[in-house]
Amino acid sequence: MLLRGSVNLSETKPAFRTHKTVGRVLFVIKSLSDCNVSRRFTSASSHTNMRYLIPLLAFLLIGCDGENSNVAPSKDSPEETASGTKPPEAVSVNPNLRYWIEGDTVTITRCAEDGSGELIIAEKIEGKPVTSIGTQAFSECTSLTSIKIPDSVISIGINAFFRCTSLTRITIPDSVTSIGGGAFTACYRLTSITIPDNVTSIGGGAFANCESLSGITIPDGVTSIGAFAFFCCTNLTTVNFLGDAPKILHGRYRTRRGGVQDNAFRESSPTIYREADAKGWGDTFADRPVKLIGEAPSEKPIAATPPAKTGKKFPSSAKELMFGSNPVVTEKDKAFWNAAKKGDLKAIRSLLSEGVNVDIYGDYGCTALFWAAKHNHKDIVQYLLENKAYIDAGAGMGGTPLQVAAYEGNSEVVELLISKGASVKAKSTDGKTVFDSCSEEIAILIRKSVAKRSK
Repeated sequence: MLLRGSVNLSETKPAFRTHKTVGRVLFVIKSLSDCNVSRRFTSASSHTNMRYLIPLLAFLLIGCDGENSNVAPSKDSPEETASGTKPPEAVSVNPNLRYWIEGDTVTITRCAEDGSGELIIAEKIEGKPVTSIGTQAFSECTSLTSIKIPDSVISIGINAFFRCTSLTRITIPDSVTSIGGGAFTACYRLTSITIPDNVTSIGGGAFANCESLSGITIPDGVTSIGAFAFFCCTNLTTVNFLGDAPKILHGRYRTRRGGVQDNAFRESSPTIYREADAKGWGDTFADRPVKLIGEAPSEKPIAATPPAKTGKKFPSSAKELMFGSNPVVTEKDKAFWNAAKKGDLKAIRSLLSEGVNVDIYGDYGCTALFWAAKHNHKDIVQYLLENKAYIDAGAGMGGTPLQVAAYEGNSEVVELLISKGASVKAKSTDGKTVFDSCSEEIAILIRKSVAKRSK
């Protein structure tokens, strides 16, 4: 038996909404403009925004070639309803959500467009598990700021969160295995997102126009990425791939000069990072440069003087740490510190791409850079500094990364920190500098390194 939690077919019928979108895209395809035009989605007579029309067209065409819509087919088509078939029985649920029940599973089909703030989707409705977020379920819900998807969901449908322009955070459970085409297109304020380890495919245009997204990690189970998946992600700088090179579906286009280019990252300019032992990689991927995870950018200059913490709020004394306004520490922050202690670069990269603050601090002002320096993980120290970690964090409190590295006798880390501008004058809460807590051998090394830096 198929139940529906709404009586408005124009809002809940997946086929109806998809056909309307196809018609609109095909009707305006000739008027596509570039990545810098207005965000407003207008009628065909206006200049239509290519920034999400191209991804829309991409996933619609791919969908015709076998990509799942993640929505169960209806058993009561408009023709059947018009001929006198009894409408499905209505059921009650959170008034913000509409849904389908088929057999023992539930698909979320629509959220009221005037819904706002945080939305938590229940794991069960009418005693049955919610297993799918349907096509366009949250499309243009422009006032939602965060959404939590339950662990029962295994698929996110085409265009599911299209143009949720206020969405900054979404929790996707590990149970999800596929992300449909256009799923997060034009979520302009989405700053980070975690792709679950069980995901195997990312649909066309899935993250197109996510302008605030700066980094993302692709788990090793992903084997295919759709066309225009990261189109016009203008602030995207880092994409970490943890597995073999995936296949890009329908991923090439002809330029005006007759050339052929990959389009997965069109109008975006990230650097691709991969694991050293992964297969199928070359020097480029989808026309973007490929480097090994942990490889340092060659263009980054070596600091000659201690860097200022310009623009960063960080306590400078034990008193400020104890009585000041400090950040709320999350489980991800703790995982970040633990990764620095263990030397887990993969986890460090992943957590940073998910939005963890590189300078998040805990007791005594200790940051991930402090813990990496203490445990002699030079590669972690290097990577954190490249990601603008504050090099003298902990001064006036428990001690700086340089102080703890010197105390532990980690000579290579000491040399690296000084070459990058670490201050030898910074003091801990008891007024001691790096020279007060290190061996004579390390003290000599520090003086030589400082002299070398000054040349």
